[in-house]
Amino acid sequence: MDKEEMKKEGWKLSTISSGAHLRRWTEVYEEMDYEVYLDKIDVATENKDEAGCGTECTICYQNEAEPPYRVYVKSRNPVSDQVTRKSNDNS
Repeated sequence: MDKEEMKKEGWKLSTISSGAHLRRWTEVYEEMDYEVYLDKIDVATENKDEAGCGTECTICYQNEAEPPYRVYVKSRNPVSDQVTRKSNDNS
């Protein structure tokens, strides 16, 4: 799925993570009733800037045993999210 299509469908980039930390992020979002989409990052081919960092700081993951993933989330119930947001704005 490309980034523009994901944005149109309501997906939002939450974080980049790997390993046990990634599993925990996934569990937390699912417990909060969010859909989770994981996009594997190939650190060897990720675009690099002049300093050699990946466009999303993927260089930090190059020596990790498990690959990093972009974690996208989308509410399973966007209507209740809007109500919650509005009630929080009025507080």
